[in-house]
Amino acid sequence: MHDMDSVTKNLTDLLIEDVFRKHDISQAKRKPISPEERDKLRDLVHTLQAQVEDFLQSQKVSSSEDVETKRKK
Repeated sequence: MHDMDSVTKNLTDLLIEDVFRKHDISQAKRKPISPEERDKLRDLVHTLQAQVEDFLQSQKVSSSEDVETKRKK
């Protein structure tokens, strides 16, 4: 799971930097976010991660059920 967190963070960083470059937003123009905003973003990321993990687990179950159904035929 730690590897997935690292990949997610790196991908997010790349996407954010791309958006900043696209809209010509330099480091100097960026306004720091408040601790409350940071907490909200962190909660949002955790919620999204949980939803993705639930989805992936449901896909694994669905795939294994499909395999079992095909074996019985």
